[in-house]
Amino acid sequence: MDSGFEAQFDALVTHVSEMFNVPVSLITILDQNRQWFKAVHGLDMRETRRETAFCNYPVATGHSLVVEDATKDPRFSANPFVQQDNGIRSYAGVPLALEPGIHVGTLCVLDTKPRRFSPTALRMLDRLGQVAEALIKQFAQARKLNLVLDELHLKSRLLGHQNSELLFKQRLLEDACRLANMGAWERDLTTGQYRWSDTLYAIHALDPGSDITDETLRRFYSDSEWSRLEETVKRAHSDNSPYDIELAFQTARGEPRHARICSAVEMGHDGVAIRRFGLKQDITADKEIRARLRILAEHDLLTGLVNRATLLARMEELRSTDRPICLMMLDLDGFKDVNDTAGHIAGDACLREIGRRLQSMSAEACIARVGGDEFAVLLPATDALHMEALAVWILKKISEPFLWEEQGFQLGVSIGISHSLNRPAVDPADLLTEADLALYAAKGNGRNRLQFYAEALLSQAMQKVKTIGRIRAALKKGEFLLHYQPKFRLSDQKLVGLEALLRWQDGGVLRGPSEFRVGLDDTIVSTEIGSFVLDEGLRQAGEWFRSGIEFGHVALNMSPQQFQDETLVDELLGKISAHGLAPHHIQLEITEETVLSRSADEVRAACARLRQEGVLIAFDDFGTGFASLTHLISFPVDIIKIDRSFIGSLARDARARSIVASIVGLARNLDLAVVAEGVETTDQSELLLAMGCDIAQGYLYSPAVSARDLFERPAGCTMNKDR
Repeated sequence: MDSGFEAQFDALVTHVSEMFNVPVSLITILDQNRQWFKAVHGLDMRETRRETAFCNYPVATGHSLVVEDATKDPRFSANPFVQQDNGIRSYAGVPLALEPGIHVGTLCVLDTKPRRFSPTALRMLDRLGQVAEALIKQFAQARKLNLVLDELHLKSRLLGHQNSELLFKQRLLEDACRLANMGAWERDLTTGQYRWSDTLYAIHALDPGSDITDETLRRFYSDSEWSRLEETVKRAHSDNSPYDIELAFQTARGEPRHARICSAVEMGHDGVAIRRFGLKQDITADKEIRARLRILAEHDLLTGLVNRATLLARMEELRSTDRPICLMMLDLDGFKDVNDTAGHIAGDACLREIGRRLQSMSAEACIARVGGDEFAVLLPATDALHMEALAVWILKKISEPFLWEEQGFQLGVSIGISHSLNRPAVDPADLLTEADLALYAAKGNGRNRLQFYAEALLSQAMQKVKTIGRIRAALKKGEFLLHYQPKFRLSDQKLVGLEALLRWQDGGVLRGPSEFRVGLDDTIVSTEIGSFVLDEGLRQAGEWFRSGIEFGHVALNMSPQQFQDETLVDELLGKISAHGLAPHHIQLEITEETVLSRSADEVRAACARLRQEGVLIAFDDFGTGFASLTHLISFPVDIIKIDRSFIGSLARDARARSIVASIVGLARNLDLAVVAEGVETTDQSELLLAMGCDIAQGYLYSPAVSARDLFERPAGCTMNKDR
């Protein structure tokens, strides 16, 4: 304990944090009173008291420990590191042993938010723990060896050539050699004779006492390695200096090994060198560990493909050769369905299969996995037609069905392409940005397609940044407001609720969502807008309720980003209560964008809790996108809202009528209510009523208006003041 930081340990915990996407990872060592950090990523401390350590459990039991939510675990909920702000919420750790059965510490990851660890992730953590354990053993052995060598040098200087002390040092050296897989050697420079220790014979797979000559040594090395050794020895002999070198060699049985050889010289009374002596250590295991760490640092463990950092390094290498390069960024379409319907094991298998398909495209291509379901292809750039042909090949290859346990899935892929043709000075990071912009455009244009980068995309991105800035400023100045569109029950034309719709009072212009959509697509701004919509909608509903106005409910639109906040449910229920409302006064509307987002699991869990409390959940714009019917089963939904695109052609298009009738019938069978959006004519209203649709909203009844104007409208929106 209490040793300095080591590069190998630091590299490992940094890689673990990146791999598991957690803020903190540690290699810990425990003694009687302390938990000490041999390597730490994400914390500004080196030790804690042992009684507060989560790592007590894996060290004591010898088994992994997983804590998904420390605040709900009686073993840790009172822990000071859990109770503090941004404290520990989740933990996973594997024990590390110096010897079988003797556990001294852990490799662990910590997060400030609750999380689940999949079986694949835990197996990966266990394998990384084996790497950490090997490093600790190597470190302990090296420290023991250094202590032994220091002792040898000290005794040599103090006691000279006294025979009794030489024997003592020899015994120490033999013990050290056995511990570190190392052997001692010496050469009499006057006679040329060699002497080897028994462990050095064992390292070379030779019988102890075998005759050692220069010719014997030569057989253990390749021509190139022997030349390196000869040159090193020659330089050391020229000025009687020590040397230290790493070499590859093979044993007498032909086994490839790696060794470190160090040497010093003994001078005679006349100042002439009389003896060379030193150590030779078999470092094969250490080289293998370093190679494994390099693989961990440079590759994605799931697919075996290179990672983002290695991709950028390859781009730099190609750039230095002045060869034009092409970069394609790929984002899978429909991958979420694989995880949702067949589980994460199937999802992992799917990603491996995608990697295998991409690797078959070209020997010159570098294939990387750069995100969850994101890949990259780097290859020499030729002409635009050839690059487009390769991208089309990828589209077709990815679209081939993926089979998992007799279940078939068909994925798509969106591709963004950038290249350095006629632009030799372009920076790899800029190419990556360009490919990302092209990918974003491909997804925005309907997905499952390719898009070359064009300067217009950069202009659009810059305009987007500018617009987002204006939107954030408008939020701060209070220029956003809510309008409300009434919803009526078709059977008796009674008002049953209101949908809150966002508007921007930009000076004298009232702007609808289509004019600030770019802000709704931005993660940070969308979260800020979502908070405003919730707070303002609840405030207005509370005011109506206290005024005795029977408004039914207020429906509030939710973004995927809002569900990433683990406190959403508790805070929303608290605010509903604080405004004097009941849960049934509020509905939440989610779109397929939310259902298909990367936070879909959080959305599902939050909606399930809210439904239990009485908040109804509506699936908005149903039937317009990629969401499948399975989401009606897997997601806790009470209401289907039919998109206005079907309602507009209802009276004149038989196919539209068939689709709407099918949606209504499906909802009936699933015991779900149906709301039709965009109803503008009496014919549409009557057709919907005949089909069994429950509720309608649209210009036939009222556009979305301010809360003040809502009560002043004489037609359709006159509300009963009796609660």
